[in-house]
Amino acid sequence: MKKLVSAFIFANVLVLGAGVAGCAEEKGPMEKMGESIDEGVEEVQDEIDDAT
Repeated sequence: MKKLVSAFIFANVLVLGAGVAGCAEEKGPMEKMGESIDEGVEEVQDEIDDAT
């Protein structure tokens, strides 16, 4: 029983730690690149809208 409780607590700590790490404010390189692409597409769409 003691091992089960210890395993349960350990699993919860891992899950909570992963959740906090996943919410980091710093953006990774792929997210930055994706945002850059999104901005470029929006600029092109705006230019097309202005031209028509």
